This record gives sequence, C-alpha cells and structure tokens, in this order.
Amino acid sequence: MGREVTVWPLASGSNGNAILLACNGSAVLIDDGISTKRLTKHLAEMGLTLDNLEAVLLTHEHSDHIGGLPVLRKRCKARLIASRGTARCLPFRGAETIVAGKSVDVGPFTIEAFKVPHDAEEPFGYVLDAGGFRITSATDVGHVTDCVLDAFAGADVAIVEANHDVEMLFNGPYPKFLKERIRGPDGHLSNDEGAELAAHAATHGTKHLVLAHLSEQNNLPELAYAAAAIALKRDGHKAKVQVAPRGRPGERITL
Repeated sequence: MGREVTVWPLASGSNGNAILLACNGSAVLIDDGISTKRLTKHLAEMGLTLDNLEAVLLTHEHSDHIGGLPVLRKRCKARLIASRGTARCLPFRGAETIVAGKSVDVGPFTIEAFKVPHDAEEPFGYVLDAGGFRITSATDVGHVTDCVLDAFAGADVAIVEANHDVEMLFNGPYPKFLKERIRGPDGHLSNDEGAELAAHAATHGTKHLVLAHLSEQNNLPELAYAAAAIALKRDGHKAKVQVAPRGRPGERITL
C-alpha cells in the first residue's frame, strides 16, 4: 500500500534553491540554498523538525544550491549526498558520494542520480521513489539529453527548469558573455525548452509539473506557465502546472 508523499518547493532561483520531500515522517531536501532558520520554520509547518531530515541531495556546487549547508550540517545529522565531482568542490568534507545510475535508500526513499549538462564539476538530477510514487527533478540543465528524457519518463511529479524567456534574455541587461553562457549547451533551459521537457514527461504519465529556477531578470512566471500550457494543450495533456516562486515556498503537492 502506498504512503502519502509531499513535494514542496521551498525556494527556486539564483537567490536560493531547496525542494522538500516528505514521506512517513521522514524528509529529504534537494539542495540547500536557504537559511537553516527558514528551513526549520517550513519543516515545522509540516509537523517535522531537523531530526526528521534524513538527507540533502546536492545537484552541484554553485552557491545558490549549497549556501545553507555550513549552518545546517552543524545543526542536524542529515546525510549529504552528491556526485564525486560536487563533493570535491564543497568547502568541507564528509559528503557521501553517489554514482549516476546507481540507487541508494534513505528512509522510505529510493534515490537515483542522473547526469545533466551544466557548467559545474559533475552536476546531477535526481529521481526519488517513495510510497509508490516517483518524483524527478532537474533544475540546472544546459540542454535536454536522452539521459534527462529517460529520467523524466514515468514521473508522477516532474520538476523542470524554465529559466528564461529568450527574447527577454537577449534584450536584457546581461553582458554578451553571460547571455551566451546561459543559452549555451551547459547553461540553462529556456521556457520553450522546459515546456518541451514538461510535455515529454506528461506524455509518459506525469500529472504534476513544477516549473523551477526562473530568472529574476530574464523571465516572468506567466511566460513560463504559458509556454508549458501551450505545449501540454498541443499534445492533449492535462497535467497540473505550478511555477515555483523565487523567494518563498510554492504550492505543496500531496500524492
């Protein structure tokens, strides 16, 4: 029999990223780019404490994904799980390493990492199975590979990057080199690229879509949502779509 699983985007964007997943009194976090004070508050809203946090899954070493760790690792005993490359880049030692394609059990969660293209040492996305449900997350993706497509197939919840609107990026204030980095093969997905990945996930059964890691300068929530809605309607899908807010929690998804 399945158990209730909650997926909760706590923060998303260049100012900090964190996605909380809870099942049967256990919790894991994908990235920790927020303060431990904020994290503790949000856990309490779910009737949990830092003692319930069993692991933090690190996608890569950029500061908006690991900024909360120096304090968090002093306050709780959660396992830190990352690729070997990410672990080498952390400002401390002690992270547990995981290999792409291999699974590890954390409480009620079975976790598998997969490779994503991004300008970091060894970035990962994650697939989590718990309570009979499957959640896939990849929020810093330069381009969609076959590996990424495979990871999203069959997900009940898909957390997909929709970083920028191409027109806003090219007409915006960023210098040329940064625009090229963002649009490059190891940068970030645009709204349209994220929408196509979302449609792929929906084709393979996804019912809940979260659009994440929106740029503050180069995107608007309504643009990201519209791109996904168009792609889903085109393909005849009715998945529920939410846009993860930048500096505050989004809508909880309960499975």
